[in-house]
Amino acid sequence: MAEELKPDEARQGREGRPVLNVLSVSMILAVLVGVGIFTWFMLSGDSSNFMTDNSVTQTDGTATEPAPAAPPS
Repeated sequence: MAEELKPDEARQGREGRPVLNVLSVSMILAVLVGVGIFTWFMLSGDSSNFMTDNSVTQTDGTATEPAPAAPPS
């Protein structure tokens, strides 16, 4: 017959806070990567069209043509 184990002895993970440390470090790294990507995007090239809708609907219901793309520099 199998040996009876107490619930604390049957757990597979270590006791303590290593999981919390891994999650905390991972979250901090994810935020830093996100800030880095955002900063790189804003500093590179033309950011005037960032999160804008080029086709604007007029008040009479007609849509304007999208703005032409800027020539590459």
